[in-house]
Amino acid sequence: MRRQGSSGAGLWIEGTFIDKRHTIYIGNEPAPTPVIIPDQADISLAMQVNKRVVSVGDAVRYTVQLTNNGPDDATNIRLIDRLPAALRFVASTSAGIVASANAVSATVAGLKPGCKQVFMFDAAVTAPGQIENAAEVLSLDQADPNSLPGSGTADGENDMAMADCRTPDSSTARSVSPNPNGRQLPPVASNQPTPNPATTDLSLLAQLNRRIVAPGDTVLITMQLANAGGQSASAISLQITLPTGWQLIPSPGLTLTGQVITAMVSSLSPGQSILRLVPLRVGGAAGAFQLTSEISQATGTDADSTPGNGTLKRGEDDEAVVDGRVR
Repeated sequence: MRRQGSSGAGLWIEGTFIDKRHTIYIGNEPAPTPVIIPDQADISLAMQVNKRVVSVGDAVRYTVQLTNNGPDDATNIRLIDRLPAALRFVASTSAGIVASANAVSATVAGLKPGCKQVFMFDAAVTAPGQIENAAEVLSLDQADPNSLPGSGTADGENDMAMADCRTPDSSTARSVSPNPNGRQLPPVASNQPTPNPATTDLSLLAQLNRRIVAPGDTVLITMQLANAGGQSASAISLQITLPTGWQLIPSPGLTLTGQVITAMVSSLSPGQSILRLVPLRVGGAAGAFQLTSEISQATGTDADSTPGNGTLKRGEDDEAVVDGRVR
């Protein structure tokens, strides 16, 4: 064995070190072109808020944890938390925090694999409702193997985090962090087959507004009729069978024969759905009850059920049952 550059017989060994990986070439073969593998750092964020219910004017404390899951060092990591309109920055004791009234940001010079850095800041609640505060990693020097820094706070990647709280009143207002650079995700592909243009596909859902009632109470059953087929349906008849003693409260478009309510729908196009509201008065018998309903007739051939086949509980989607109890 001899050193490279020496004269005479024998083999020489050359050691080449590329991106922390050791490669040894033996003999006079030329070394291959080096392949540069860029450093990677899997950066993730987590966020917590110290109070989930807070009054207007009070302050909450947010804790943001930055983690480097490796495999390499992460450098120049930039974070930002764009505060919702219902939050105003108050103070922070964490080094590196830069804040205005409506945004909190930080830059981390370096973070080793497996290490974490925590930031905390206080913000005041300025308006009632649901408050959803979100932060994201804007950028870093390395490539992140499973997320795209700066892609916004709505794509579900692990370089963003969100924490929510609400005020104790009944306000339905919702205040969320701005997401100006949010990535537009592709639409969700349907897993349903393409409707057959030669058939209808009628389905029926029923919902009762109260399941525990007393004799004489008024209840409302909501019927949803939908056509998932490729052909229009017409002359559709819905029927609801009432328990003994129950009554239909007169309503346009509904008729009562014995204990059977009928509602007619003139037509339903492919992809269309409609609602029918049916007000009822509860009978006097105590105990469990059921309200059964079905599509009793319709034009066209239904892809997976038979309107008006008489016996319920066949598992077809053109029938529905709601139940409850009279106390």
